[in-house]
Amino acid sequence: LDSIYGNIVVLKVAEEYSFYENGLLIFSTGDILTQEESVHYSLLQHPKPKKVLLIGGGIGGALEQILKHDIEKVDYIELDPLIIKTAKTFLPENYLWPLENRLVNIEHTDGRLFVKKKASRVIGHGSWVIDERYDEVIINLPDPYTAMLNRFYSLEFFKEVKRILKPDGIISFGLSSSENYINPEQQVYLSCIYNTLKKVFWDVKVFPGDYAIFFGSDMPKRLTTNPDILIERLKERNLKLQFVTEHYLPFKLSDTRIRYIEESINAIHTPKLNTDLKPIGYFYHSALWMSQFLKGKNFLKYLERIDFLKLVIAILILFLSAIIIQKFKKDRNIPVVISIGTTGLSEMLFQVVVLISFQFIYGYVYYKLSIILTSFMIGLVLGGLFINRLLENIEDEMSLYLKTQISIVLYPLILPIIFLGLILLGEKQPELAQRLEVSFTFLPIIAGFIGGFQFPLANKICLKDSKEVGRITGLLYGVDLFGACLGGLLSGIILIPILGIVQTCILVAILNLLVLILLYPTPSPRTPLR
Repeated sequence: LDSIYGNIVVLKVAEEYSFYENGLLIFSTGDILTQEESVHYSLLQHPKPKKVLLIGGGIGGALEQILKHDIEKVDYIELDPLIIKTAKTFLPENYLWPLENRLVNIEHTDGRLFVKKKASRVIGHGSWVIDERYDEVIINLPDPYTAMLNRFYSLEFFKEVKRILKPDGIISFGLSSSENYINPEQQVYLSCIYNTLKKVFWDVKVFPGDYAIFFGSDMPKRLTTNPDILIERLKERNLKLQFVTEHYLPFKLSDTRIRYIEESINAIHTPKLNTDLKPIGYFYHSALWMSQFLKGKNFLKYLERIDFLKLVIAILILFLSAIIIQKFKKDRNIPVVISIGTTGLSEMLFQVVVLISFQFIYGYVYYKLSIILTSFMIGLVLGGLFINRLLENIEDEMSLYLKTQISIVLYPLILPIIFLGLILLGEKQPELAQRLEVSFTFLPIIAGFIGGFQFPLANKICLKDSKEVGRITGLLYGVDLFGACLGGLLSGIILIPILGIVQTCILVAILNLLVLILLYPTPSPRTPLR
């Protein structure tokens, strides 16, 4: 099933149902252990939880588990209404009754946007009644596999959650871990999210297991790893559970297990924080995922050494190499070919930056994906049509080509300014920022126009003294595609998560600036490509 937010798949094995969205598991009806652990550990941390915010995963059993406590209200955030509609179609009635409970308020909106709006009310109304805030915020979502999910584990999101919690409130979420052994990739991954949470909340605790549960609170001594306290509250509330029991808790929270996971996390002395503009959390999770298949090949330690200065030096070396090759080959069109390759790389990087930025600002990129990509293609067509009308009358192609290259230098410098402006606006006026999402439709048109304008112009420059139309056009097209392929791979997997969006944009601006310098002294007449 498809909605504007994603593709939903339902699998049935025996009497158990598993729901997937965009290839990621949302919940399984038979996974009672995960359902109980994702809810009760958090609610047992609080002596009297009354108002709860649940983001995601409520249908699979989490809502039912929450309602076992003496709760007054649950706000359940589920972005895609088709998930609930599909659940009502496939699941037996005993899984659906919590959706109709009078204590449950279902909101079909992005969880990040919901929290942002609530947080903006706190900022705008200092006298906002404290009872409107939450005792517990439970994030029941998958690990940060993607940039979209990473938004719920970032420094900025934790700050927003803090504003909507009561002074003694608690945030909780779970991450994939392991029961008794934490490998180096997992260690870095858990430490990143732990220290990001620690940057916002005074007290942070972790419960070990195959699914490590993280808690954050600003009230001293609110959080505990003492099983006796949790068992006492379990009995007071008369909770009849299958796994989170008085017999299981001492085993789960043994001193050895708690000490081991804390030592593993704290062993990373200089942890990197996971932020919106530098979403390194999903990079660490990718490294953890790869470690399951590439045994003994720890690429993480090599990739982590990449930084902005090293990449600038690498680009300078390539720039000097291009100058040497040009002089050795005596082919004056080489800078034009190089510029087409870097433009292909830049154009693809612009697209990835826009898509990822849209995700962390607004959250739901699935149905916008086609609009953003179509906008880019429209820009390509418009740029191509415009330059083709002018080609016959242009006398100095290189002068116009240089101006086009200047625009490719400036464009990536403008993008971070727009994104930062929307982020700041979203903190104070989220409704207005929401309406300005249309800007993401126009940004790809500009990038596409530049690329569509430059390519025919490059063809004319390189073909000026040559009749080998097929070979030269094919070479330029191939270089353009190779650059685009490289840009797509590097931007999403390495550059954006490691350097961040701002530094990535500055880096590509430097790259295009050096290409501009390489182009500038190109003399005429030109020697054709050989």
